[in-house]
Order: sequence, then structure tokens, then C-alpha cells
Amino acid sequence: MRYVEGLVAEMIWQRSFNKLAQEKDVEVYIKKFVKNLIFNDFDANPYLSKAYFISSFISGLKELKILKATSLNQVFDEANWQEEYFFHG
Repeated sequence: MRYVEGLVAEMIWQRSFNKLAQEKDVEVYIKKFVKNLIFNDFDANPYLSKAYFISSFISGLKELKILKATSLNQVFDEANWQEEYFFHG
């Protein structure tokens, strides 16, 4: 029973995590994303890959396109750079 409860909680968390999206600037979105990762202790879940989190972050971006990334830090840097270059440059 405890296993089933854990799976249900995991599914609920994943669903809410997948709904994260950029509402303001990229830096606010990054902080919200990282806070959610830390709060939910994503490292404790062996079933979710680094690629899952990279893809999840990219899909929540409003007007930016990131084609290649191998880490979340790389994605964060690229998103910040693109926002600065295209919208504030």
C-alpha cells in the first residue's frame, strides 16, 4: 500500500512540475524551477533523468528556443543570454 501511495504522490508531483512555465523574465523562471527541484528532492528519484529536467525547463520557456544542452546550468546560461540578446540588447 505504501508503494502505491508513493507512486501516486510521484505522479501528482510530476504533473505539477511539468506545468511550470515562464511568466516573467528568465531569471524568475529559473529561480522558480530550481526551488521546485530542491523542494521536491529530485535527486532522490532514480527514474527521472537529467534529460527529463532539461526538456522540462526548455518546454516552459516563453519565446526562447534552446536546441542543444547537456546540463541545466548550460540551459540556464543560454536562456539568460538569449533573453538579454533578443529582448534587452
